[in-house]
Parts: sequence; structure tokens; C-alpha cells
Amino acid sequence: MDVGLVVRSFNTREISFSLEGVKIPTEFKAFYCDTGLLISQLSDDIPAKILSGDLSAYKGAIAENMVASAFTSNDMKLYYFHAPSGSPELDFLFEDNGEAVIVECKATNNQATSMKYVIGNQKNYGIHPAIKLADTNIVQGDGFTTYPLYAIGFMEPIVSNTVIEPVDIKQLKIPDNN
Repeated sequence: MDVGLVVRSFNTREISFSLEGVKIPTEFKAFYCDTGLLISQLSDDIPAKILSGDLSAYKGAIAENMVASAFTSNDMKLYYFHAPSGSPELDFLFEDNGEAVIVECKATNNQATSMKYVIGNQKNYGIHPAIKLADTNIVQGDGFTTYPLYAIGFMEPIVSNTVIEPVDIKQLKIPDNN
């Protein structure tokens, strides 16, 4: 029985739309739906350290879990890309308007090396919109935009509208056959 405490992010064979069609069902990362659950599983002194501002070595895992939790709360399926060779590795992928969007998550404002590599190798990976979430302000980069980590809380759900709006047939005009 799935009680929704943990969600899976599936690796993909490639970075392409549809992500569900290229996911590898046997390769996944697990995230807690609530980052507080993750923190409760760490050593006993970690919550006090976090409250004092020291995220220690866990800051990357906490930041990634925050993003996974936010995506999940917006009913977004979780995907990532990890090449068979080990590099590049992209933290998250999601779909928007028929495109695969790359998301890199950094606990600090570190370089997004894998994302930059993919953006720079369009022949191998295609052209994709890209977002970096980091402990910084909004910045426009080379082929991507950086947003502060807290901005993930303001992200609206991405919903593809596949329903055709009804047509009022009373408004239709019959053409003259003259």
C-alpha cells in the first residue's frame, strides 16, 4: 500500500518529450514528500544545527528534497537524467508545453556543470529550456535562468490542457452556395 511518504524520481534514457515514454522504470531516486521527514532521519544533532543555520553536509540533499516535494505537491511527475557513463547528471526534468525542461538544484550558488554541458551540446542532447534553483537571486545565465530556492514555493502547477473547448453551434454560419 502506498501511503505517500516517499516519491520516486525516474531516470530517463534521454532528455526528450514525453518523459514518461523514455523513463527507466527500474532506475529511480527516492525522496520524502515532506523534507521534515528527511531531516528526522538524520543524526540527532542535525535539527538543532539546521535551526542555528548550519546545514552541514546535508544541504544538497535537503535542497533536492525540497524541490522534489514542491514538484510533487504541484502534481508533477519526477524525472531526472543520469547518463550511463555517469556524466552528465541532471537533478530534475519536467514537461512543459511539449518540451522537456531541465532543472538543476544547488544548495549554494555552485556551478551547474552538467546543465551547462547539456546546453552546450545540443547535437547530442537537443535544445531544452533550463532552470537553476540555488541560494541566490534571480539571474539570467547562458541558456538558463537562476531562481532562488524559495521561489519553488511560488511555482504554479503545470497543467496541459488537452480538453477541447465546446463550440456553440448557434454561432456558426452556413455559407451561401451562390
